Amino acid sequence: MSTMASVVTDVVLPSVRGDVDDGGSPFGKKMTREQLKGTRKALEEFRRSGGEKTHALVVAGGLGFRDSDLKKSTEEDVRRCCYDHFGYPSESPQDTVHVILDSGGGSLDSAFRIVLFLRRFAKNIRVYVPRRAKSAATLIALGADEIVMSPFAELGPLDTQITDPRNPTKSVSALDCYRSVDYVQKFGLETLPKALEVLLKETDGRTPLADLVNPATQFALDEIVPMMGQVKALDFGAWGRTLQIGETYARALQLRLDPEDNEKKADAIATKLVYGYPHHPYPIDAVEAKSLGLNVTVMRKREYDTALDVAQAYGGSRCVGFVKNLTDMETALSAIPSQADETPAHWVPAPAPKQPSGDHNGQRAQSAV
Repeated sequence: MSTMASVVTDVVLPSVRGDVDDGGSPFGKKMTREQLKGTRKALEEFRRSGGEKTHALVVAGGLGFRDSDLKKSTEEDVRRCCYDHFGYPSESPQDTVHVILDSGGGSLDSAFRIVLFLRRFAKNIRVYVPRRAKSAATLIALGADEIVMSPFAELGPLDTQITDPRNPTKSVSALDCYRSVDYVQKFGLETLPKALEVLLKETDGRTPLADLVNPATQFALDEIVPMMGQVKALDFGAWGRTLQIGETYARALQLRLDPEDNEKKADAIATKLVYGYPHHPYPIDAVEAKSLGLNVTVMRKREYDTALDVAQAYGGSRCVGFVKNLTDMETALSAIPSQADETPAHWVPAPAPKQPSGDHNGQRAQSAV
């Protein structure tokens, strides 16, 4: 079987645990021919929606590994598509890549590498968000020179999601775990003066305050020690370190946009996105994104209509490609009757170029948001 056919017939395996909203599986689901055709046509319309959009790329669905062997990933798809589209990257790329981004999130490591790969081929990155670029997908938007958001689009916080220590089949924000210690400490500090107040009232002020400090302190300790005992030092350190991944990536991408930019601004954006929101699904709209200091413009109606068509056409599968990639996939499917109805959405026609030393392809992503 040819290389082209062997890639097309890859199987996307299901999983019992889904870190992202991607068809019930962190590895995604297969795309039908009609979804593929609709995505390709919508992407062609988007290219004609105004301005020069020769290099229009769709990145849709969950970010990260897309098979159980942990060898194929979204960032690898982006790298291969860009290589097929542009050729070997020049030292000083001059092109602008227009990325339609529609994703509920996934791996922070994958999102960061996607931006790095895009920068190898493009001088400017313009990210269009018709619906959502939540969680790790927000990191891709942070790495863009311009974020074009529809009036209905939303980004999301970057607090990393980890396995829930109370229920291994579910995920929870590392920030919830990390801040639970702060809550217990605050509870203890608030309990001590309240205990003193109760003791003073019970003794009608006849007992000196100094003699009541020890029993009040013991009462507060009896309340908080059992709670603190449930927190392992190793886990607490891991929660903090996990949150620093998103903070470090966000700061690095902001400084790469403008090395002369104020480091305090980059720090403020990163800190707010990781620690500054009450829960992970919090919607960050264009107004909020601007207030953070991000370069946000509002999407024009025709851009929104065509970008939304792209976002709706792929049907919740994972899809990465320029128009040519999607067209080549359609051609390949037509030649393989057994695969005519559906195929993995992340097929790329060109074989990967030889990997340089130090390539991250195949490494396990450690941070899902």
